[in-house]
Amino acid sequence: MATPRKTVVITGASSGIGFALAEAYLGEGFNVVANSRSRERLEAAARALGGPENLLLIDGDIGRPETARRLFAEAIHRFDGVNVLVNNAGIFQAKSFVDYTPEDLASLVSTNLNGFVFASQEAAKHMLLRRSGHIINGCRT
Repeated sequence: MATPRKTVVITGASSGIGFALAEAYLGEGFNVVANSRSRERLEAAARALGGPENLLLIDGDIGRPETARRLFAEAIHRFDGVNVLVNNAGIFQAKSFVDYTPEDLASLVSTNLNGFVFASQEAAKHMLLRRSGHIINGCRT
């Protein structure tokens, strides 16, 4: 009997570290659920990866709880479970801290904090039921 593929959810997967992680996990035989705010960037990333059938693209703002819920619902529906969450999505605003506007701060908190919390909550719910799984948090400097 063949061992079923493991599944990883990666936020911020359309470029940079997230894209490299998606490529590496695919190379290791994982199913990859790639999330990004932009559908167009996800589709470009999928083309660069060769469009494998074990790649699921979910666009949406990870700072919104409904995006995290949809990310895990679709991953579980398509691949029967999630083994790993990589919280990679993050934004950096290249300006002095004293120049941050309330809108800048809201955007930063939404992606970098809320996105981590909402995705981790959905992952933890699923992983606690399965009594198995890993949540990996990226760190940007």
